[in-house]
Amino acid sequence: MGFGQHQSFYFRPSWINKGLTHVNQNSRFFYEKNHFEVLGLGKNMAKSLRHWLIATNVIEEQKGKQTVHAFTDFGNVVFRYDRHLQHGLTLGMLHYNLVTNKDIATTWYWFFNEYRESVFDRERLMRSLEKWVEVNGLKSVSENTLKRDIDCLLNMYSLKDYKQLTPEDVISCPLENLEMVSKSVNNYYTKSFADVEEIRDILFMSLLIYSKKHGQTEFAVEELAEAPELWGKVFNLSRSAIVEYVTQMTEDYPLRFIRTNKLDTVLLTKEVSSISALEERYKQYSKEVSSYA
Repeated sequence: MGFGQHQSFYFRPSWINKGLTHVNQNSRFFYEKNHFEVLGLGKNMAKSLRHWLIATNVIEEQKGKQTVHAFTDFGNVVFRYDRHLQHGLTLGMLHYNLVTNKDIATTWYWFFNEYRESVFDRERLMRSLEKWVEVNGLKSVSENTLKRDIDCLLNMYSLKDYKQLTPEDVISCPLENLEMVSKSVNNYYTKSFADVEEIRDILFMSLLIYSKKHGQTEFAVEELAEAPELWGKVFNLSRSAIVEYVTQMTEDYPLRFIRTNKLDTVLLTKEVSSISALEERYKQYSKEVSSYA
């Protein structure tokens, strides 16, 4: 399990591009003594950047005579097509990879896959995380570490009222654009569904990843709504929203929706690589942009 590895920093808009660019040029970049100076970051920020690159599955560690970092297949596609994170699809997939990475980003996994409350304050969230950690036999994790995780997660996803902030305080994380957590005036937070234009693409790509990981091509709607790493949990979608999206998606994606009196089921009707599908979608985006140019 991984807690507190972010050094209390969420990743900034330029970080993914910076990290990928340097890893592309030098697979041992993060082991160079002056790497943080080259990045223009402090030492702890540079450690944080490395953590987020691994946690979102754009790079991986490869151990041999020397430990190096290399692009994952997903990272290679992001570097080629959207290293500046302009597309909602990229944000959605970074989010999916992060919150299903239980070993490295455990608090993020817990918040989106295990924590059932949709309205909460920091204190309630903290107490729930502490209980989950204890139940799962992880008592060695300190309260301060868990608090830093909670603070980082909420700051990472919460939409901010920039009208009330000074320019120095305006430090955003790209994932807040998914609008999945909002803060009210009384310091309560609310989970919201991922409302982005590319949500159907995001749902399809994430289902392909899940299908390959678990060897599963048939899904009950209740499973899509309630099981860890699937749509309802990861993207804060209700059962009715899932049914609505699936109904729309059967026209454009290799999905079949079977509705019966007892069980509604979604089938993946074609074996598709998530990486190939992702790359094709980016190419289609490029064509659409070119047609408007």
